[in-house]
Amino acid sequence: MPTTTTSNVAMAFLEMVGIMMFRWPPALRVWINLLMCVNVAGVCLFPHRLESQVSIGCMLLSGSIMSYLYQYRGGFTKLLGVGHAPWIPMLAWIALWRLPLLVDEEDSAFRTYLVALLLFDGISVLLDVRDVYRYFMLGKTEPTMVWADTKTKAT
Repeated sequence: MPTTTTSNVAMAFLEMVGIMMFRWPPALRVWINLLMCVNVAGVCLFPHRLESQVSIGCMLLSGSIMSYLYQYRGGFTKLLGVGHAPWIPMLAWIALWRLPLLVDEEDSAFRTYLVALLLFDGISVLLDVRDVYRYFMLGKTEPTMVWADTKTKAT
């Protein structure tokens, strides 16, 4: 088992970002960039709103979890989908409690942002559930891509 220090997790995070931005197929790069933009947009456009702050907090927590899993498992595995687990309660909270409260509010831009957040993060969570299932039930436990290996493809 690899030792985990703050610098190792930080390096794992940088490796993951490098792989996502430079080695993933173009369609996946577009998806991950849209996903990050939607999550960051809330805190940039609506910094005073609790939902925006929770969204960026969940994104940072997810990135930390995935960095640890990337380091611990030695690369990209289907298990990294567990990293988006903090999004599940956030999505339920927004969809079931916050969005219904905003129906009469005049800030339609904020409501539109929340719907986009629910859509993008919801799709991502569904894909992650599929990946974690594949990891545990189908035995897809080997890393599919690591920074030092230039011959593998992201799956």
